[in-house]
Amino acid sequence: PENQNLQNAYTDMGVMVLKCVIEDVTKMRFTDYVQEMILNIAGMNETYLNVPIELRNRCINENYSTIINNQGRQVIRMDNEKGTVHDPKAKAIGHELGIASGHAGYFSTTEDMMKLSASLQNGNIITPKSLFKISNNNVGKKYVNEDGTINYNYYYGSLVFLKQPEIGRLSVYYPLSGKAFMSPGFAGTSFCLDPLNNISL
Repeated sequence: PENQNLQNAYTDMGVMVLKCVIEDVTKMRFTDYVQEMILNIAGMNETYLNVPIELRNRCINENYSTIINNQGRQVIRMDNEKGTVHDPKAKAIGHELGIASGHAGYFSTTEDMMKLSASLQNGNIITPKSLFKISNNNVGKKYVNEDGTINYNYYYGSLVFLKQPEIGRLSVYYPLSGKAFMSPGFAGTSFCLDPLNNISL
């Protein structure tokens, strides 16, 4: 219907397609591209697509996450091994064989994520202009319901979560600037960067 408003525009298909575009343009495997253009530049030596078995004791347990199956029932995941991807699409694409899906599967440490943040802030990976464009709202909008009340659909930037106009729908911590963005992990981890105030969480 014409007056239908999309409540949640999130999908991971965009980054899966982006991975294919990167491979086509650069003529490199996505994992090699990530290694050369991000991990090496930032000095991220403890970030892995597949965590080596001898280091998996350092990983958090990703079990106990809840999904809704196609019958609408809640299913608590208990079958995931530490340091291995749990996303079914990533598994189907070949994550265990070292084939990155583009949307899931990299494991990192707090120290490495702070290195990523510093490299982004310093313009080592992308330009400062591009960093600020990440948090441009691409889909969120304000709309008026039939009864006159005002509502918003979710604000998303370039494949990241943004601060929402309604505090009850917050993704980014409210006191951070409007240029802050967040990339949450399904297992409960998240990375947030406020380039305006030079704050990383």
